[in-house]
This record gives sequence, structure tokens and C-alpha cells, in this order.
Amino acid sequence: MVSDRFCVTPLLQLFAEDGRFYVLTLSRQAIELYQCSRYSVARVDLGQVPKNISDLLELNPKEKQLQFHGNTMMRSGGAGRTGIAHGHAQDSNEAKSNILVYFQSVNKGVNAMLKNEGVPLVTAGVDYLNHIYAEANTYRNLYVRSLPGGTVGLRPEELRDRAWDLLQPLFEAEARSAVHRYDQVRGTPAAACHIKPILLAAEQGNVSTLLVSADAQKWGMYDPLTGELDLHKTPEPTDTELVDLCVARTLRSGGKVYVMEPSKMPGITPIAAIFRH
Repeated sequence: MVSDRFCVTPLLQLFAEDGRFYVLTLSRQAIELYQCSRYSVARVDLGQVPKNISDLLELNPKEKQLQFHGNTMMRSGGAGRTGIAHGHAQDSNEAKSNILVYFQSVNKGVNAMLKNEGVPLVTAGVDYLNHIYAEANTYRNLYVRSLPGGTVGLRPEELRDRAWDLLQPLFEAEARSAVHRYDQVRGTPAAACHIKPILLAAEQGNVSTLLVSADAQKWGMYDPLTGELDLHKTPEPTDTELVDLCVARTLRSGGKVYVMEPSKMPGITPIAAIFRH
């Protein structure tokens, strides 16, 4: 499409419809935070957050001996020698207390980074670390389920896909809830399913929720000063794609947009809106 503005609707199918979420990988040796959507993942710099437990705590000698357990390999003796230190730090009350203090510091950093975002946060790590972090957490959108198991060697894309499997029902529930809210006000002045009243409301910042079929297009000429709208069955050289214009204007005013499969739209219209009171 050629226009004097960006075409945003196709992008929403990759990002906005699927929602955003964060994945926090947990271990005593390293903490990583990733911002994700269904098809994207990017590492977030946590700034001054301690990168591992040793950065925060001066461990006592007993704790140092118990840092590694099972088959964890560590250096011992002279150069080139490796050994296995057997211990069970996860069974030590002292170790758990130290990890809790560490995760409380991580939690403060995560909250400062995410601030008031309303997106889910999923933790990833062995079970006992996920449980300890849940105890330290104060972020209001920590997801109730976590990704179990170690994260060493997992690519960010793998973490994103595993977290998406957990969160997909949540995001689908949001879209279903939006359709349900529309059905409740359908046929009243609080809703519309025709392009002209929706476009007028979107221009004025009065669309709170917009439902759009993924393949919807409406071509025509629109004058925002007079509100005049001339629809055409096929696009003409000076036309604007009006569904995308509704999407852009709704986003500009802070409204929520759901780009949906046609079969999931309410009714047979390719666009529907709930207005602000």
C-alpha cells in the first residue's frame, strides 16, 4: 500500500493480537529478562540488578561448599583439573534464605523495569527457584504457572515458545472477553459495526475497543474536518483504506485493538467497536 502514513493492521497480527509478555530466567549464576511477543524476543538490560548471587551476598564458607550439587562441574585444585562437589544447596535453609534475599533484589529491579505494565511475567528455572521467586515477587502480573527445568543452553526463541504455550489461553481469553463485551452492548449507542460511525468516533478518540477481521478492507475518501465519507467498492487512486485508518486512530488514543480471524468476529461485519462513555 502507498499512503501518507504507516499501514499498521498487518503488524498487529504479529504483536498486538498475541499480546506481550516477559520471561525471567532464574539461576544462582545468572538472571536474564526477555521481552516477547508471539514472534519476537529481545533481551532486556536489567541495569544495576545483581547478575548472580555472588554479586549480592558474601557467602560463608559452608555455603560456598554447597553452591554446586548433583553433577555440577566446578574447578578445583590446580589448573586443568576439574572435580564434582556434592551438596544440596536447595535443601539448606541458609541457602534458601540467601536465594530469597537475592531474588528480592532481582524483584525490585524487575519492578523498576516493568513499572506499571500490565503484561504477564513468566519465570523459568528449576522448581525450587521458581517457588522462591514467587515468594519474593511483588509484580502484580506474575503468571501463576512457570517454566520448569534448567534454562542453561536454551535459546531465547525456545524460552519464548514455551512461555507462549503457557500464555496462549490467556491472550485468547482476552479476545473472547472483548467479543463478549461487544455482544452485551450491541445495538446500543455504546457500540457500532459500520465504518462511518466507528471512523468518526476513532477520530475523536472515543473508541475503547476495536474488533477487526484480519482480511477486512474498506476503501474510500474521508474528510476528518467535515466527517464526509465516500465509500467505493474497488479502490480508486486517491482512496484511503479506512479500516486501517480506524485501527491507527484507535491506537493513537489508547484504545485496544484485536485483529481476529473472520470466524471469530461477532456477527458478519468485518469491524466492530465499543465506544468510550
